[in-house]
Amino acid sequence: MSSSASSDTSLWVLPPESYAQVWRYMTLPKYLSLLQTGSLYFGRLDLMEDAWEGAPHMGGLEAEVRNLGTARDDVRAVARQSLLNLAAFQRRSTYVSCWHMAEEESAAMWSLYQQDNAGIAIQTDWHALNSSLDPWIPFLEAQVVYGSHFEGGGNHFNLPASLCTKRRSFAHEREARIIYLDAQKEFKTDMDYFKYQGTKIARPRDHALEARLAELPSGIPMKADIERLVGRVVLAPYMPPWVEEAVRETTARFGFEFPVGRSALDTDFPGWRS
Repeated sequence: MSSSASSDTSLWVLPPESYAQVWRYMTLPKYLSLLQTGSLYFGRLDLMEDAWEGAPHMGGLEAEVRNLGTARDDVRAVARQSLLNLAAFQRRSTYVSCWHMAEEESAAMWSLYQQDNAGIAIQTDWHALNSSLDPWIPFLEAQVVYGSHFEGGGNHFNLPASLCTKRRSFAHEREARIIYLDAQKEFKTDMDYFKYQGTKIARPRDHALEARLAELPSGIPMKADIERLVGRVVLAPYMPPWVEEAVRETTARFGFEFPVGRSALDTDFPGWRS
């Protein structure tokens, strides 16, 4: 993206370390879909659980409005709403693949992403995840920052930073994400509009873009090298033996040889053994 947002490097969020361990927790049907389609599912940002996904730092937004150099309240109001419109457009056309960063599996994440002890967790590292995706697709990658949208924000309106900022209430997710912007070219054009022109500011009301956003799907399957992507598969704690057997057989039937093992949480403390 080319905009004033890119000039404030203090707001850019760094990606995880190349070999950081990451986990993707999912239900059994989603795991089967991964094997069958050879695709990683990217969900649309505005349909995520957190209703604040994609919300901008208000401090940066207000700084951008002040940078116009005008005291006119009507001009400031138009500018403020125009920037919020841009954030809303971006939010509606952004797709993400979300991963949990941790060295070990998480009991909390199991409780969120499994059903009837039949969940699956894929463990891999950030390098393997990135290299499994199409290198010609312009993905962004970032660690999610948890904090207030009303604190800080720098001196510029930063659209990319809004894609990886969440409220502190979601900090348990320890999330890293791969980001795909469906309307990247349109947003680059829209961000160039933002110039004070005497008594008015051009509004980014592109009706053709709005029409296309309305037709966007709720998610996009992105082709991936599954053998490269998956380091190992971990089965949910207390998964019934017949489900475990079905997972192992299905994985092999699709021709994959990555390790499939039970959860480390599915063991007794050695001291209890008689």
